[in-house]
Amino acid sequence: MKNSNHIVIAAGGTGGHFFPALALGLLLRKKNIDVTFMTDERTVFPEESQKAIRIKRIRLSKLKGIKGYIISITRMIYALPKLLRWLLGHRVDAVVGFGGYPSVPTLLAAVFLKIPIILHEQNAKAGRVNRLFAKRAKIITVAFENTENLTDKFQSKCILTGNPIRHRFVELQGQEVLLKQKKVCLILGGSQGAAVMAKWVAPAVANLPKPLLETMQIIHQSREEDLVAVKTLYAERGVQAEVATFFSNVPDLMQKARFAITRAGASTIAELTAMGCPAILLPYPHAMDDHQTSNAMAIAQSGGAVFVDEKTGDRNYLESVLRNMLQDDDVLLSMSSKMKAMGVTDAAERMCRAITSILP
Repeated sequence: MKNSNHIVIAAGGTGGHFFPALALGLLLRKKNIDVTFMTDERTVFPEESQKAIRIKRIRLSKLKGIKGYIISITRMIYALPKLLRWLLGHRVDAVVGFGGYPSVPTLLAAVFLKIPIILHEQNAKAGRVNRLFAKRAKIITVAFENTENLTDKFQSKCILTGNPIRHRFVELQGQEVLLKQKKVCLILGGSQGAAVMAKWVAPAVANLPKPLLETMQIIHQSREEDLVAVKTLYAERGVQAEVATFFSNVPDLMQKARFAITRAGASTIAELTAMGCPAILLPYPHAMDDHQTSNAMAIAQSGGAVFVDEKTGDRNYLESVLRNMLQDDDVLLSMSSKMKAMGVTDAAERMCRAITSILP
């Protein structure tokens, strides 16, 4: 006889899939629901979560391009019989898919076994995995009110929950921040950094008029190969800057930042809006289905962020955007309130309610 419900969460190993999935999994455990994570070898779990959540990994290819894609598809096909046996043997009540390759065989096995599936779409444009399984899903939770290829076709299944964020971002809600005399500018390029942050952003910042630079403090996440060049550029211009390849305290930095310059991944957007942090968004131009551009456009329409297209813009345009934002404090205050109005800090709780509504 089962003592509690058992949920399987299937998610890819990138931060955009993993962070919201982990936030949901940890909250489900607090509600005494058993959780198993199906993911790939890229995923690094915090030590405390490894004790709470069962983890199973699906091997995928580390190669990129057509060869890596074919190897990954082959491994997913081989994984299917094992997943069918595992799901049957562990009495799973529902499977929640967050996208990414590990979701495909897990969701497919759930469909074969008639286990209810729930999909979560983090982006403003639905990903391929979610589009593939949308017809079979009992519920589709979404982060954006108008999600391309989902909310228009499957409106009756869609529930607006927002995107779950890391616990530290939730902890910081309501805490007053003493604004420093200098405006903190947080520059993030995602988990691996981004070339454009060195190629465009650092020169655009360094080229600002000296009176503006004297009001700023830069915190810049850089790729390893750009680290020396970025540090040198800031030093030559007398810019007060902290440059590193990784920052472990991003939630605290984002809380202190007057504005940010970032990519437009789903988790980054959720965190920026939760903290009410105005932003210049530079979407990664090669993202699958160009979903980051859809995210950036959706947020920019609110007035809380400015969308700069790496494919058509240039450093001079970015510099002009920076000048306009920094010359009037009221502009940043207005953008901050608009970002905060879009923020959702209880997305994981909303998803829990949706999931438990279909459990036996």
